[in-house]
Amino acid sequence: IAAHDNGVPARLSLQAPGGDLSLCNGGGSVGVRISTPAFALHVNGTAGKPGGGSWSVASDRRLKANIAPLEGALDQLLALEGVTFEYIDPDAIGELSGPRIGMIAQDVETVFPDWVDVRADGYKMLTYRGFEALTVEALRELQAQNTELREANASLQERLDRLERLVEDR
Repeated sequence: IAAHDNGVPARLSLQAPGGDLSLCNGGGSVGVRISTPAFALHVNGTAGKPGGGSWSVASDRRLKANIAPLEGALDQLLALEGVTFEYIDPDAIGELSGPRIGMIAQDVETVFPDWVDVRADGYKMLTYRGFEALTVEALRELQAQNTELREANASLQERLDRLERLVEDR
């Protein structure tokens, strides 16, 4: 355990054979296995939540204003392109090596510009804001289309059955 103060804002760090845990660096950030965190919480490697679950966000209706239904969710999602890729130098950016599945920030930016942030080093990163709500609404749109097609198909089948009976009766 060490506290550093060399005339600059102090940094408290814990060092162990597995890597650094830097707490409250000069900018108020916390780093795990990285001594110079670039984000409020910067984990170099995989972070986990034992027991599962997702990261939480405030969602109470009482905290929200200007609530409106999503429009065109299916078209927006269809404008995105999922890809497979490998990072050129995963260690340099704190990512895992090997094949990955995801999207390209520059492509996503044309559809959802608010999902794209720029890191301090100029590289773009994605934050899928509202992705779950979009997929729910896209599924609703698909279900509505499916219901409409089933009803149209049933109507056409009834019509075909009537026409076949007319032909048979002649």
